[in-house]
Amino acid sequence: MLRPGGRLATSVFTEGRGGFPWICDFARELGKDPRASSSPLRTEKGLRVALEDAGFERMRTEQCQARFVFDNVDSLIAWNRSVAQKWFIDSLSDAELSAYRQFAAHHLKSHAVPGGFELNQSVHLNVAYRGALPVET
Repeated sequence: MLRPGGRLATSVFTEGRGGFPWICDFARELGKDPRASSSPLRTEKGLRVALEDAGFERMRTEQCQARFVFDNVDSLIAWNRSVAQKWFIDSLSDAELSAYRQFAAHHLKSHAVPGGFELNQSVHLNVAYRGALPVET
């Protein structure tokens, strides 16, 4: 996928979990499995193995804290759809999504900050190289 020496940067949630913990509570209320897919790519270790198997080398990983601020429930749902929670949000019926909006609005109140609602998330930032590194001159 990348030319020799190409660099790939990825991020995964620490422990393979992201988002507000109360999202799992809502999933359980619906009788849904609150865990993300079982894909090995959702953890730093699984991603490392997959990248090595695909020919990537010298993977560096750094754990850091990421801060997200959501303007409203709709921006939280858009973020949910951009990360590992996409499977869960997309599995909701219209009625369940409406109930999730209400549930999230209630729970977000305790995360209020100027400008919206805050989530501090631990992530692993990963950089790996495809084949030989380019020679620097």
